[in-house]
Amino acid sequence: GLFHRRVAVPGQSQWSAHYEDIETQIGRWFDIVKNYTDWEQGRTFPDAADRALADGGRIIYYSWNAVNYSTHSKVSYQAIANGTFDRSVIIPEARALKNWPYKVFIDFDHEPDTKAQAGKGTPAQYVAAYRHIHDVLQAHGVKNVIWSWVTTGYVPHRTQILASYPGAAYVNWISYDPYNFAQCLDGDWHSTLDTFKPFYDLVTNRPGMARKPLMLAEYATAPGAQAQAWYASVPATLRLLPRIKAVMEFDATSAVPCALEIDKSAAAFAGFKQASTTPYVLGTGP
Repeated sequence: GLFHRRVAVPGQSQWSAHYEDIETQIGRWFDIVKNYTDWEQGRTFPDAADRALADGGRIIYYSWNAVNYSTHSKVSYQAIANGTFDRSVIIPEARALKNWPYKVFIDFDHEPDTKAQAGKGTPAQYVAAYRHIHDVLQAHGVKNVIWSWVTTGYVPHRTQILASYPGAAYVNWISYDPYNFAQCLDGDWHSTLDTFKPFYDLVTNRPGMARKPLMLAEYATAPGAQAQAWYASVPATLRLLPRIKAVMEFDATSAVPCALEIDKSAAAFAGFKQASTTPYVLGTGP
């Protein structure tokens, strides 16, 4: 298991600087960092800021989303699957990735089971779009992409989640985004095990999913005094859930009325620092 981090300022000088500042404070570098990118013609990734992080030994993870961040317009899954954006978006991206000297993670339109993605298409159309992007990149010689499939992992969404699975041939890692929102959403406080385990159990013996490594593509807890113990407990929970091979703490503002930035809470940061330097997380112990 590994601990990771992301900040929502890709392409800016703060992107690398913020990581490096936090790394200095916790006494280790992050193995993987996450960048949310959109569906905009004429702009490809990785960029110079990503290169600086990758040259420092970090793996870059891209969440490639079917929305234009500038106009807030959503992109149709069916249009993607039909090849409408091959020449303007997907093939230029294939060229950029083919020239990138490192492995990268990519997921397409994370959390398709949420209301935020409504209006883009059905689960079947999502699957068709995901597979089309995968196939176009493969046809253009891209061999350095590790394909991640990301849902909320919220088990009451299981029907939609399972219907949106692109299939074992298209997915390398199964990822999900568990949160302990607690008082942020007027809910109960949940331990890390209670937060991470339900979706883990859902996919454990499911055909086409049972042999895939799992990732927490986002995770965080509501702030407060309990946050220190919550973050500090993550390594012990990961030992109980050994298929989880990577985790990324969501260090950014959120739609929920709580600050999730890890360095805005002394308690949360102390627990995160403790967890980040345990032997299990560092890969130096059982």
